[in-house]
Amino acid sequence: MRSQVSAELLIVIAVLAALAVYVFTQMQSSAEAMGAKYEEATGELNDIIDQMLSG
Repeated sequence: MRSQVSAELLIVIAVLAALAVYVFTQMQSSAEAMGAKYEEATGELNDIIDQMLSG
């Protein structure tokens, strides 16, 4: 009985570890996508400022 509980606990720990890796990967890719959008928006804003200052 005790070994069955240990085996079930190991399965639960493995599932939680896999879930943590999945969530981390999703958050990392989301952060990279948001960073790219931020860089694009910053570039567009700089272009608008340059146009306003030169025109």
